[in-house]
Amino acid sequence: MQRLIVPRPAAARATATSESDADRALSRLVKYIPAEVISGYMLFAGLIGQDQSSSLRLKAAWGLFWLGLLLTPLYLWRVGKPRGPQWWHLPISTVSFALWAYALGGPFERSPVFGLGYEKWFAGLLAGAFSWIIALVWDPKDAN
Repeated sequence: MQRLIVPRPAAARATATSESDADRALSRLVKYIPAEVISGYMLFAGLIGQDQSSSLRLKAAWGLFWLGLLLTPLYLWRVGKPRGPQWWHLPISTVSFALWAYALGGPFERSPVFGLGYEKWFAGLLAGAFSWIIALVWDPKDAN
């Protein structure tokens, strides 16, 4: 399975049907979220647990978040081998990972960011809105 979005030639874009455009938007939405990195994050976050009393667990949770943030573009660069406008996929995926990790909670539940408390509903709303907006607004042909 291709891990990065493949820009279509202009001729293919001109003849696309509305059904294929809808499929393309859904496919793009899924491809922005690096499933391997998120699944690894969730696995290790589960091992760290939700123990509020351990400062080592909080440090490990933050370390895991930063590791996922670092590994997201590196993984996509290594596996996807982006070319041309596909390079935009790396920062978009990195922001997507940060928002999805925020939606999962983890260290954000235990220590407020910017002095604000953590609201799970807002985190999910933010992550979902970003993914949908990027999938609908950004098109690889516009990045040339």
